[in-house]
Amino acid sequence: MNEVANKCKKCDRTDVDSTGMCILHSLDPKKDLNSFRKEFGQLFKIEDRKIRSRSTTFNRLIDCSWFVFPAGFELSHMEFVDPADFSNSTFLATADFCGTVFRSFVIFRNSKFPQGAIFTQHVGPSMMLPVDLSAHGFVQIALADNPEQVRGPFLDSVHFTGSFFGKETSFFAQFTGECKFVGCTFEKVTFSHSRFKEDSDFSRCQFNGLADFSYTSFDKEVRFTSCSLSNGLFANSRFPQDDLAYFDDLELTTKGRLRFIGRGRESLSLGRVSFLHTDVRRVVFLNVEWGRRRNRVVSIDEKLAESHGDYNAVAETYRGLRKNYEKSARYAEAGDFYVSEMEMRLRHSWQNHKAEAILLFFYRNICLYGESYGRPFVLLGFVILLSAISRSHQVLRVLMDPSAFCPNMIVDLVLSFLVSVVESLAVSFQIAGTSPPDILQRILSAFMLGFTYLAMRRKFERR
Repeated sequence: MNEVANKCKKCDRTDVDSTGMCILHSLDPKKDLNSFRKEFGQLFKIEDRKIRSRSTTFNRLIDCSWFVFPAGFELSHMEFVDPADFSNSTFLATADFCGTVFRSFVIFRNSKFPQGAIFTQHVGPSMMLPVDLSAHGFVQIALADNPEQVRGPFLDSVHFTGSFFGKETSFFAQFTGECKFVGCTFEKVTFSHSRFKEDSDFSRCQFNGLADFSYTSFDKEVRFTSCSLSNGLFANSRFPQDDLAYFDDLELTTKGRLRFIGRGRESLSLGRVSFLHTDVRRVVFLNVEWGRRRNRVVSIDEKLAESHGDYNAVAETYRGLRKNYEKSARYAEAGDFYVSEMEMRLRHSWQNHKAEAILLFFYRNICLYGESYGRPFVLLGFVILLSAISRSHQVLRVLMDPSAFCPNMIVDLVLSFLVSVVESLAVSFQIAGTSPPDILQRILSAFMLGFTYLAMRRKFERR
C-alpha cells in the first residue's frame, strides 16, 4: 500500500492507500487478503470460530461498519457472541454466512452485497442445508409442516435497512428478534422455509427478480408496504394468526406478478392480510382462504376501515378481487367479493349520500345486490299470496272470524282461493288489472320480476 501522512477517512489508522483508506475500508478489489485477515484478527478477539469484541466496557460491539470485505474472506460457521454492526459495509464477493450464528443483535444497515449473500443455517438436530442454492428441495418435505425446526442464525434483532443485494441472495434462517429490511434492494432473493418470530418490516423494498417466500412463517406483524415487485411468490406461507400482514400500496412492475398459492391439502390463509391500495387484479390467488363474516367473504381491510373510515378504498380492493376472480372464471367467489364491495359502498354512502344509501339498502334486502334470484322470487310469491287472499272474500271472512269456518266450506274455500291465485298471477305478470290495488301489485311485481331476471341473467352469463 502507498503510505500517506494523513489518517484513514473512516478510522484512526495511518496505514492507508492512495485513496486515503486503510486495509479494512479500502474499496480496492485487489487489496491483500492476508493483511485484511491480520488486521481483522487484531481488532476483534477470535477463538474457536467465536468472534468477540476486545472492549472491556459495558458497550461491547463488533464494529464492522464501513468495512469492505475482499473475496476469499470467510465468515461462515462463525459465532458472533457480542452485538455486531455491519452498517455501510461492502462485500466484494458473495457474502457467505452459512452456519454463522449471531448471539446478539446485528445491524447491516445500508450494506452492499453486489454478488449476493447466503444466510443459511442448521436444520433440526443434525441436518444442514447444502450450500448449493439449487438444493433447497432437499429440505422442503422435511420443513413444509415444521418451519420451527430452522434454527438461527439471528438470535436477536437484525437490521438490513437500506442494504443492496445483487445477484442471488439466500436467507434460510430463523429471525428470533425484530427484523428490518426497510428500503432494501434485491436482485433475486429467497427466504424459503425461514421463520420470523417477531415483527418484520420489508417496507419500500425493491425486488427486481424472484422474491421467494415459500413455506416462510411470519409469527408476528409483517409489512410489505410500498414495495416494488417483479415476481413475488408466497407458496404455503404462514401469516400471523393474531397480528396482521400488510401488502398495501404495492407496486407491481409492468410485467410483474405476485402469487399466493396453497399447495396440497392445506389452503393458504389470507384472513389477516391487508391489500389496501394495491392493484389485486394482477395478483394470482390459488387455493387460498379468506375471512368470512355474516356468510360473505371479507378482507381484514374491512375491519381496519371501522377505525379509519375509508370504506371506499376497501370497496376498491373488493372490486379488484372480484375482477381478478371473474377473469379466472371463478364466478361464485367473484360474486362473494361483489357483495362485499357493495356492502362497503353502502357504508360509504351512509357517511356521505343518504339517499343513495337508502336505495342500496333496499337493493341489498330485495336481491342481495343482484346476486340472489331467490329473494325477489320469494317476495313475488308473497305479493301474489297476499293479493290472492285479499281477493277471496270467503277466505278473508274465515281468517278474520275463524268461528265462521265449518267443514262443508272446505271445497268452496279451496276453489275460491284458486280462482283468486289465478287472478293474482295475471295481475303480477302484467296480463290484467286496472284497479288501484292491481296497479300497485303490478308495480311491485314488475320490480320483483326485474330483480329476478337480472340475478338469473348474471348467474347464467358467468357460466
